[in-house]
Amino acid sequence: MYYQLNEFYKRDIYLQYAEENSIQYNAFEKGERIEIKSDIFYKVDKIDDYLNNYDVLPTYGTPLVSSKFVKLFKGYEEDVQFLRVNIKDMDGNTNRNFYIPNILKIVPCLDEVRSVIETKRYGSAVIKIIKQLYIVPNSIHNSLMVRMKEKISYIIVTEQFRKLCESANLKGINLIEEGSSVYTKI
Repeated sequence: MYYQLNEFYKRDIYLQYAEENSIQYNAFEKGERIEIKSDIFYKVDKIDDYLNNYDVLPTYGTPLVSSKFVKLFKGYEEDVQFLRVNIKDMDGNTNRNFYIPNILKIVPCLDEVRSVIETKRYGSAVIKIIKQLYIVPNSIHNSLMVRMKEKISYIIVTEQFRKLCESANLKGINLIEEGSSVYTKI
């Protein structure tokens, strides 16, 4: 069984990748190890008292993860590189307890036969809308987490990943099982 990694948080927020960063936000979607000497900054309106109770935080890109998450996946350096981030709020408060997971494997794994996919054009851009996702069996091989080559923003994880997260009682993680859909008429 495969899942799409997603997250949830107590209130409706997305941490925003700060413009002052020395690398572009999409550098974490290329599957390449990153060497960076400076901090990676994220902005949020307010750092909540309960922020550190979560292990996965929502962003407009790759979700941020806690130290607990990093320790849980410490032995998987071939799959993911963790880079510390500095979260700043509007009042100048900071939190350095989270990391961005740089997923190092990009795998073609979308089962285009079983999945329900709609293609839309916006000018010259072609966007794939995956209404119901299925993964090609055994396409992820020995990895726990990969980026889907066909839709790079999707992080696909395995049953073993799910079991590890469940046993560690990670908070803020939402795994969308393959075959699920929020669409009622597909």
